[in-house]
Amino acid sequence: MNNQLLDLVGEIYEASLDPAHWDHVLTTLCQTLDMKSGALLVHDLETGNHSVVGGHQIPAISRHSYRIGLGKLDIGWKSVISQPEGSAFQFASHETTKREHPFYYNMIMRPLNIHYMGGVIIYSNSEWQVALGLHRSLKQGEFDDQTLATLETLAPHFARAMRIQKEFHRLRVENYRLNNVLSRVMMGVVIVNERRELVYCNPVAEQVLTSNPTLKVRGRVLSAYSNAESAALNQAIDDLMFAPLATSKSLGLSHPEKASPLAITLTNTDPSEELDNLILPARAVTIYLSDASLAMHIDHQSLMKIYSLTLAEAKVAIMVANGMAVKEIAEQNEVSVFTVRTQLKHVFDKMGVNRQQDIVKLLLSGAISPPPGSPSEKPESSVTISGT
Repeated sequence: MNNQLLDLVGEIYEASLDPAHWDHVLTTLCQTLDMKSGALLVHDLETGNHSVVGGHQIPAISRHSYRIGLGKLDIGWKSVISQPEGSAFQFASHETTKREHPFYYNMIMRPLNIHYMGGVIIYSNSEWQVALGLHRSLKQGEFDDQTLATLETLAPHFARAMRIQKEFHRLRVENYRLNNVLSRVMMGVVIVNERRELVYCNPVAEQVLTSNPTLKVRGRVLSAYSNAESAALNQAIDDLMFAPLATSKSLGLSHPEKASPLAITLTNTDPSEELDNLILPARAVTIYLSDASLAMHIDHQSLMKIYSLTLAEAKVAIMVANGMAVKEIAEQNEVSVFTVRTQLKHVFDKMGVNRQQDIVKLLLSGAISPPPGSPSEKPESSVTISGT
């Protein structure tokens, strides 16, 4: 992945924390891939609403029309969501659309001078669907294989960023404090002090730092694989230490053995926040690590032993922790939805929780913790944390 795309990945994750940044992401994407216009589209299946989250050269009236009803007529949307997640393709040209969908051609393609349309399904489950729709003029030509391959490379980062955005929005609405956010969001989080030393590292971050060679801890200090990226990381930390609160920066870190970059977003931390009884230093920076290939690798046998789960129940718990819906679990395990729901009920009873979110929180916050009153030995972390 070249530096231009690495920078774009960083912008994608910055938008997950600042939704107003999505327009900039789409502008950068369209300029990079030589697109006339484009939009990041969301369909909320619970409310039936369609919306444009971010766009480039999409008029305000078009965004409004899409939200109040035009989205239901979007032939591009219907084409994209019929494809597997992460699959990019061209789905329309002006000739075929004029012949087969004259209303859409006259309402959308002709007024906006769009000749070719393509896209990629970013994310789809029982609650919501997210897709990228991109447009080219006659002069820009059809979507080529390289462009489609680039979209497929970026798709996992868009998917993870949208999940992060949705979770952060929910947590902000519910007014959760920092430690609740860190324990429930499926991403790595570390906090460093003014000397750039780690003072906090959540379990997901430990997993990233252990399994991904792109970023390591050397002498309690984070270090990227390349010297140039380490220097950029250190500079970003130093800049944020003295910046106004809520300032953020994003970087994409690379490694020759990894197909996708490790995306990190840095923001300065309010020292008044409480975090697991940790007193934060007067100056600190929080770093969010997002590894597109990361899944929570939890040992089935340990879960079975600690919570008296069957193998099938342990697998369901781990799939839930990795963000899979009941229907997706049923399809992967080749069983019925009813069977998965029954297994999930047994997991709730044995783990002492009431919701799927509680399973995620329980496995992430300790990775695996015995129920209260059970003997346990907490494994020593491989990541060294500095005292404050």
